[in-house]
Amino acid sequence: MPYRRLPNTDAARLAALEAITDIKQSEFKDPVLSAELLNKAEAQFIVFRHQQDLYRQAVDRWQDNNLKYRDIIVNLTRNIIDFVKAYYTALETGEIGEESRRYYNITDYEIPDLSCEVQILDWAKRLVEGERRRIFEGGIPITNPTISNLSIYYDRLEDLNFSQNTSKNTIDYTREKLIKERQKTDDLIRNLWNTIEAAFEHLSFEERIEECRKYGVVYYDRPSERTARNNNSFESTTKQQKHEYHKSKSRTSKLLNQKVVLLEIPFDDL
Repeated sequence: MPYRRLPNTDAARLAALEAITDIKQSEFKDPVLSAELLNKAEAQFIVFRHQQDLYRQAVDRWQDNNLKYRDIIVNLTRNIIDFVKAYYTALETGEIGEESRRYYNITDYEIPDLSCEVQILDWAKRLVEGERRRIFEGGIPITNPTISNLSIYYDRLEDLNFSQNTSKNTIDYTREKLIKERQKTDDLIRNLWNTIEAAFEHLSFEERIEECRKYGVVYYDRPSERTARNNNSFESTTKQQKHEYHKSKSRTSKLLNQKVVLLEIPFDDL
């Protein structure tokens, strides 16, 4: 016996409300659902779809920024390594004195460890602030690359971090709103479907299901019933195939048992 099951996805919830909304928007007065229920269904359909769109937009924006974020991290890492190499070269050639290490908090000639995001941000901040302070105090700017190349990606990363935090807050807010609207939608669909089924309770079970499905009510077969139906369908198909086989075999036998008459055609007619 088929059983009713409420929607468990947002797409199914919208489909259930849309089926009722279509009835409401028709020109005929529905004998099953009151005008109040129809209006509630239409209003909730609009609100729930809008809230779902807001949540999806927030997630899409966050994902788009993530792609930009990875590109910025790659470019920032490359510029940090290039700048540090240029700084070490300037130390070796004597263009910059060893005392300049204090500006960047650099103590050796090793390439910085940039294996994680925290270290990348730390190195970028130290180099940008240190180079600006050293130049402000009269130092010669490091070139090829200059600190401005590194600073561009560092500033972009800070802006994007702020944007991502804002997007994350928006995602959390819209998710909470969506969860609340989802609960309201489930309660309304349950009320609508109960009302619809009650309107057709005087009909037989099969007729009631058929009428309720016209209003978007969803029914599912139980696993055992699906198996039995498939088995019955298989047995019916097998019987039909056997019947067709025997009919074909009978026709073939009749043809084989018939005498073949050879017509003698005069040579002149050929």
